[in-house]
Amino acid sequence: MLKTILRKLGSGILSGAIFCSLASAQDALGGWRADGPARAVELTAADEDANGVVFTFQNVSGRAITALHVSRVGVDSGVDFSEADDLSSLGPGQTYKLRSARVSTQGGEARVVTVKAVIFEDGTAVGAAPFINLIAGRRLGRVLEAERVRRIFALPVSGHIGTTGVRALGVELGELPGSAQEARTVEASFGCDR
Repeated sequence: MLKTILRKLGSGILSGAIFCSLASAQDALGGWRADGPARAVELTAADEDANGVVFTFQNVSGRAITALHVSRVGVDSGVDFSEADDLSSLGPGQTYKLRSARVSTQGGEARVVTVKAVIFEDGTAVGAAPFINLIAGRRLGRVLEAERVRRIFALPVSGHIGTTGVRALGVELGELPGSAQEARTVEASFGCDR
């Protein structure tokens, strides 16, 4: 009899702990959920403020991640850790907070963030091909631009001395985008915005 009572009491405590754990996880997500073809990260928190939503993703893949691209109604967000100041990759079990801009939504829209692409340190990727290609294309563009600038600076310095030389160097380098928004506008003009 005592064993039966303890068994029932124990299963009730376990059920309560599971329920509280699930309720706590749902509360941290504020009704948000993640889906999509790339299941290498898990959404662990979603914090909304006046500027948008900060999603916290945890790497559950067991491999280091070097880039992540997510999408939700009208907004694409992502991080390429090769450009990030704080991390060079997202290691197994690590979390990363990714800000997504505020969008005006109609009431009742699903609170879903779709993980579109994840690129791993070994060069392999999971997700939707257009988004994997977008990340790869950006990386290739950075490499090509760095190589072009390296070649310009490898030229003899004598050609760039004096006011005329500085202007000539500026012409050779070309104009770079003045802001992140300007860079996105340039990307969009080439069809790389999505």
